[in-house]
Amino acid sequence: MRAHIERRYGAEFDPPGPRMLDYLHAVKACFAAFRTGELSHHGDYTTCRCFPRCGHRARSASRTPG
Repeated sequence: MRAHIERRYGAEFDPPGPRMLDYLHAVKACFAAFRTGELSHHGDYTTCRCFPRCGHRARSASRTPG
C-alpha cells in the first residue's frame, strides 16, 4: 500500500491518524473564521492562513427582515 501511494500519487505515506486529526482542526479553524473573520491554523501537515474578505457579514448585518 505504501509503495502504491508514494509512486502512483507522489504523496508521502504517513500514519493516517495524526494527518486526519490535523485536517479536522484545519476544517474547524476554517468554520470559525466565518464567525471571527480571522483564520490561522498551523498544524504539522496543514497550514491555513488566508481568508478572503467576501463582505458576507456586512451584507447580512445591514439587512432588515421583512
